[in-house]
Amino acid sequence: MRRNIMLTTACMLAVLITSAAPGNPTSQSTPEQTVERDWSRQEKLKQRAPGCREAVSDVLQRGEALLKDLAELGADEVVSQAAEKLAACRRRHDELAAREETDSDVAAEWDELYLRTRWIVRRAALNNPLLDFDELLFVKRFTPSVAHQCSHHVGSSQVPGGDLCVLSGLKPDGKVRSVLGDLLPSGAIGRPDLSFDARQIVFPYAAPRPNPTAYPHGLPGQVGGACLDYQLYEINVGSEGDSGTGLRKLTTGPHENTSKVYFDINNPLRYSWEKPPKKNKPQTKKEFKELYGSTPVVMQDGSLGTLEEYAEVDRRNKCSTLTR
Repeated sequence: MRRNIMLTTACMLAVLITSAAPGNPTSQSTPEQTVERDWSRQEKLKQRAPGCREAVSDVLQRGEALLKDLAELGADEVVSQAAEKLAACRRRHDELAAREETDSDVAAEWDELYLRTRWIVRRAALNNPLLDFDELLFVKRFTPSVAHQCSHHVGSSQVPGGDLCVLSGLKPDGKVRSVLGDLLPSGAIGRPDLSFDARQIVFPYAAPRPNPTAYPHGLPGQVGGACLDYQLYEINVGSEGDSGTGLRKLTTGPHENTSKVYFDINNPLRYSWEKPPKKNKPQTKKEFKELYGSTPVVMQDGSLGTLEEYAEVDRRNKCSTLTR
């Protein structure tokens, strides 16, 4: 019998991965404020303000694409409720765009429309009939010492204090339990993968370095950081209220072992991970592309491929599976 548990990552619609700087708690924020703060950060990464025409237009386009997908799943009630609200947002968008052409100050109104539209799209997404689970697997971690997406693949650039957790009850007063408990020293956790029967988790773990140093950013050949390189582990999820069981180490150094994926639904214990680079750390753009482009993923036909291959299929099909 399949357990009702779902894996989430930062790219998914339910943003529950904790990524913050040490000493910067957000526990006093409401769930809504936390979500809206993340939306604002997403727009800043695109070098634009949430309250701008382009940001609202993008949200509307994603929302309309989402409703099309939900309609194909037969979620007629969800679609009918959201479609009317989204259509009103589209009319408001066109109105503000026309007023903006006459130099009207509508920045505050764009802000309001942006948040209203995003909440409509978010609620529709979370009403997807496929989201029939009551537990969520997520990673607790700090922002790496190097502000670049590739740093998430490098264990030695991580900050200790991470954990692998399960949220029971998808609501603000849900209960969180640690899967790892005290089975491993408090190091860093990379992106996990959940088996098809939701019983095992394979994940990269970077142990705390015995003698931590500053991360040697921009210094090829030097070794250091607050953590050691990532190595892969597997653990049983465990029952409600308990830590996981059967922890086992799958890889050893000296290279980073970061990415892995379960890919055979008929054999839940079968997985694959990327081959370690020939060098301890990639130094050139070509080496970074070779390493991170080879991240294993399950292709749309169920076969095992790489992230680069998946992206190429995605481009050819002109779909937005990776970004929607």
